[in-house]
Amino acid sequence: MAQAYPADDFVSVDSGEIYCSDFVVAEVMPFTGVVALHESRDKKWCYVINGSYCGWVKKESLALCEDREQWLEALSPEDFLMVT
Repeated sequence: MAQAYPADDFVSVDSGEIYCSDFVVAEVMPFTGVVALHESRDKKWCYVINGSYCGWVKKESLALCEDREQWLEALSPEDFLMVT
C-alpha cells in the first residue's frame, strides 16, 4: 500500500472502521514498476511514483533494481513454478 505519510498509523473518520485507513492513497500491486524518489529519515520508507499514484511504501516491501536491465531480468526469470 502507498501511504500519504511514512507511518504505520491507522486513521479513519469512522470509529468502527478497522480495515480502510484514510492514510492509504493507493494499492501497489506486485511487479508494478515504480520509481523511488526519496527515502524517509529512518530509512524504512520510500516515496514512490508511477503513472497513476505516488505515496510512501515500506522499503522492505520493495525490490529495488539498479537499472532497467535488472528490472527486465526480474520480470523473466529462468526458473519459475507453474501451478495448475
